[in-house]
Order: sequence, then C-alpha cells, then structure tokens
Amino acid sequence: GCVGEVSGDSNVLLGLDTYSYHIALGTDPGVKVRRPMDLFELMDRLGDLGLDGFQIDPMHWQGLSRSDLQAVRREADARHLFVECGTMRLSAVEIRKGVRACVTLGARILRTFLGFNRFSPATNIHDELERAAEEIRAVLPLIRQEDIKLAIENHGDVRSRELVGLVEDLHSPHVGICLDTGNSLCVLEDPLKAAEQMAAYAFSTHFKDCTIIGTASGCKIVGAALGEGMLPLPELYRIISTEAGLERLLIEVPCDAASGRRQAIDEEDRAVRESVRYCREALAIGRL
Repeated sequence: GCVGEVSGDSNVLLGLDTYSYHIALGTDPGVKVRRPMDLFELMDRLGDLGLDGFQIDPMHWQGLSRSDLQAVRREADARHLFVECGTMRLSAVEIRKGVRACVTLGARILRTFLGFNRFSPATNIHDELERAAEEIRAVLPLIRQEDIKLAIENHGDVRSRELVGLVEDLHSPHVGICLDTGNSLCVLEDPLKAAEQMAAYAFSTHFKDCTIIGTASGCKIVGAALGEGMLPLPELYRIISTEAGLERLLIEVPCDAASGRRQAIDEEDRAVRESVRYCREALAIGRL
C-alpha cells in the first residue's frame, strides 16, 4: 500500500480482545460448538493475523487451573505476545481473583466493569458508584503491591463523566479506564465526546464498531467489523492515540451468533480479519 496516505503509527501494538472469538471459543449461549477453540489455537490465529497480543475475557480464563494459566503464559512469552486480563464485575473478591490471574499470566492490566442496569427504576447510580469505590479501595493495596493497572470499562452502565469522576475520586495511578468506543451509545452518549472525556484516563481500549438496527419494538445496537458500522473510527482513533497515548490498541468485534453455528463461526472470523485489515490499511497501525 501507499505509505503516508494516513497518519498511522507503526509503533502502536495491535491486539484482540478474546470476546471477538466468543462463538468459536464456545462461550456464546446461543451456539453449541462441537469442539471449541482454546487459547493456544487462539494464539495460532493471532500469529496468522500478525497481531501483537490479547486481552483474555473472564469467560475464557476463569475455568482454567493455575498450571493452565502458566502454560498460556509460557506460550504467549514464546510468541512475544502481550497479555491483558479481564474480570467479571467490580467486586473485591473478583478483582483479587483477577489480580492472581494477572500475576500468573504476566499481565500488567486488569480490565473490569461495574455491571449495573442504569435504566432500571430500582438503580441508584450514586450508590453504585459509591459501592464500586469501596470495593476498589479494599483491594488497592494488593493492586499496588503487584503493580497492576485496573482498567474500568464503560460497559453500558456508567456515562463517561461518572466513570471519570470515580477514577478521580480514587486518585490512584493504578486505577484508570478501559475505553470502549461503542458502549457510550448504550447510555445515550455521543461516542466522540465520551472518548474525549475518558481518553486521558485510559489504560486499555476495546476498539469496536457497531450499527443500529430497527426492530419491531424500537432498535438494537449490534457489533460490526471495524469500518462496517456507523462509528467515526478515524476520529476515535485520533482521540485515543493523541489524548491517551496508549502503546496498544485492542480490537473487539462482538459478533451476533443469530445466523447459526457454522455460519456464525465463519462470520466471526471474517469480521475479525476485516477489522485487522481496516486497522492496517485505513488507520495505518503497525505498518512501516
């Protein structure tokens, strides 16, 4: 391709959130996979795609033993892949588990999320944020001791200003944000404005695209391959690369499994490959 057509960055590492292969990995409740992919096969796929690392979704490590995780680390090290880790929901118990997994995997970043239903009449958002702050304070000494960075995702629950407020209240170099480019739509925010709010606090990303589909009862937001949805990805990348100054960009492609088993697995793989191609060609990431 032509060099110089896009102001890309060959120094940015490009990785994948394993949720991008959640159908192939056998963790989509709607699709029965006869023989699910494992993390070693996933690393083969990363090699095939020329990617630099991955963030392991909690669904894809929590069933593994310590020796399994050690084997994953050995393989990732041998392939020179970076590893990040995700954990389920923001509780002291889950974060401790996640920190232990990070230490075993040699991961420095632990992604988590609050996980409440913002639009339920029973939800008190202020209380949810207070509870989250308490849970994090309880594990901050451990996070500091192990030198882990806790990256709280905007997960379709908090708005960007609320998440930034939580991070600022905790006032720790070990607590920041996992900036998801699509989830701001779920809380009725402008994706660009939300990214601008959060970028300076970002430790990690879920760089995704999505589209909005009309339904008989309204509409739904669905994941799409990068460049095939409606998000202003070049502008989002510019904000992330300038304001956050991150060394890594993690692609997340939440593929819809509705099309049936074989077709869904094939479509998931196509969407990941297309997303990697988009980052290389349209954003010039990782090209020399």
